[in-house]
Amino acid sequence: MLQRPPCWVLRSHVIFGPCLCCSDHRAETVRPGQDVPLQCQGPGGEVVTLLEWSRSDLKEDGYVFFYRNSRSYENYQHSSFRGRVQLRDLSMKDGDVSVVLQNANLNDSGVYECRVISSTESGGRSQVSCSVHVTVMETTTVTSTVTSSGLQEKDGRDKGTNGDTSLLVVVVVPVVLLVVVVVVCVVVCVVCVRRHSRSPKYNLSAETEKA
Repeated sequence: MLQRPPCWVLRSHVIFGPCLCCSDHRAETVRPGQDVPLQCQGPGGEVVTLLEWSRSDLKEDGYVFFYRNSRSYENYQHSSFRGRVQLRDLSMKDGDVSVVLQNANLNDSGVYECRVISSTESGGRSQVSCSVHVTVMETTTVTSTVTSSGLQEKDGRDKGTNGDTSLLVVVVVPVVLLVVVVVVCVVVCVVCVRRHSRSPKYNLSAETEKA
């Protein structure tokens, strides 16, 4: 289990001064290997004192991203996110506390939660919570082939009409020729057999007449 920041660090940001809270919910769907934008917008014109990105099912094992005192802490991150998450805008201009999760994989699907606490020069404080439901969809492999007619076929579907016709001709013509040859052979055999069976009778009749 990874070390998390001591509780007093988190409490010190919320127990003093007025607090304005709001929340936002988003959804992202990506393919494996793509980058996932985890978006969250804090108040503009304020100083971010604490930024936490976590995943609901991994909260006890570490953060997705942790930022405090003007720097991020990789040692507080879950091992699967180290080196893969960075601020979209390093200066967090206008309250942009979004991060980018790089090279997504199927295990990255889940609900990501953001909590940002910021302060103003006058001593006011605000807390913003965001959540992003990430779905990493498994890619579907599509194979393509090209027929003799030049039409592209995908997975044996969506074939062109000319491709179907060519295939039909290639299959039917040999079958028809084979049938014709068989019929011709049968006819020839029948004729030969009949001629052979009739020849002795004709010869016997001729010999009887001569006698």
